[in-house]
Amino acid sequence: MRLRPDEQPVWNDDGTWSCRRHIPQHRYHATAPRCLMGCPIERPERPGAKLTVVPEPVELPWQDFDQLDADALATYDIHRLRKYAANVLLIRGASKIRGGKPVLIARILKHRRAVA
Repeated sequence: MRLRPDEQPVWNDDGTWSCRRHIPQHRYHATAPRCLMGCPIERPERPGAKLTVVPEPVELPWQDFDQLDADALATYDIHRLRKYAANVLLIRGASKIRGGKPVLIARILKHRRAVA
């Protein structure tokens, strides 16, 4: 299906694109192959465009986590705390602990006391 020039996707300045046929104000990521309505628009190509790679957030070394108390651990997001509990302390089911961040921190501190 060929699109008329006035139906071609439009590249925005921030590396996203918009579909002129359906919801033109919505912005799609550069790698999205279709718009929300599912029209068969191929990923638009920009001449000479390079996709920017977003660097992953830098994680602290896990040794730093071993020295943190409950208040310092509370400053980190629950996803990083779950990774620390599961991968470093080897707490089984760390990703499924109910009760949120306070319960997870209590479980981390309990595990540290049991090991020490």
